[in-house]
Parts: sequence; C-alpha cells; structure tokens
Amino acid sequence: MGKFNERIRALAEYAPKGGTLVDIGTDHAYLPILLHKDEVCASYILTDVKAGPLEKARNSVTKSFGYIPDVFDFRLGDGLITLSPGEADVCVIAGMGGESIAAILEESPEIADSIELFILQPRTKIEYLCSFLPENGYIIEKQRSAMERGRKCEILIVRKVT
Repeated sequence: MGKFNERIRALAEYAPKGGTLVDIGTDHAYLPILLHKDEVCASYILTDVKAGPLEKARNSVTKSFGYIPDVFDFRLGDGLITLSPGEADVCVIAGMGGESIAAILEESPEIADSIELFILQPRTKIEYLCSFLPENGYIIEKQRSAMERGRKCEILIVRKVT
C-alpha cells in the first residue's frame, strides 16, 4: 500500500497552496512529506506530544529527502500549545479520537481562532466532534470518506466562523 495511502492522499487534497501547515500528532510525518514533495505549502510545523513519534517523524523526513529541509519545524508538545497565534494557516489533526480533537481545539482558543482552515480526521467519536464543532463556532464545509486498511475514515474540512 505504501506510506501515501488513500487516507493520506485524501487529507493532502485539502491543503491549500502556500502558507504554513501544522500537523498535530504528526507521528510518521507522511502528510507533510507528501505535501512538500508536491510543493504545496511554504513550511510545515510537525508536533507530537511524545518524543518517540517526533523522532520517527524526523527519521521519515530524513529518509524521504536525505536531509531535513529547512521548511520543517519539529516541536514536542501537546496540541496547539506549541504554536503562537497566527503562526499556522492550516491545521491537520488526524488519526485520533473525536473527543481528543475537540479537546485540542478547546484548550487553545486563541491559537485555534488564528488558524484559517482545519483538516480533521477522527478515528472514533465522529458524532461527538460533529456536535462539538458548530456548538463552538466552527462550520463543517466539506466531509468525505477515504479508506485505510479496509477501514472507512471520515475527513472534515472545517473553518472557524468569524
């Protein structure tokens, strides 16, 4: 199947050209790697709450490019807390539960408010996330499905209502 499976490619479809993308819980860094190979974003912030997955991301980037391009910024920390307001244009939170995604958005409202577009892909509790979003000032612009290892994954394209 390869590292750029249907789910990763579907997430990549919604990243706008230019700007800075933050990948919260980057783990393997496949999405930022694919986007950089396709010259989509100007820069990438890759975050993870644990050092091990962040090191795995560094290794994936190094293996893909032979070095770490200066457009990749790796940060250890929880959720959006590693960012300053206005630092990222696009935020991807994928591969975790809907309740966890909601908690990340709720914990850092000033930072979340400064982000133009969210690409969210909950593994579980999508109903919870779909209720949370409009109740907290977000609008779901698009929703689509993608498959990964025989499992259907829902992708939500979301903006904060201003």
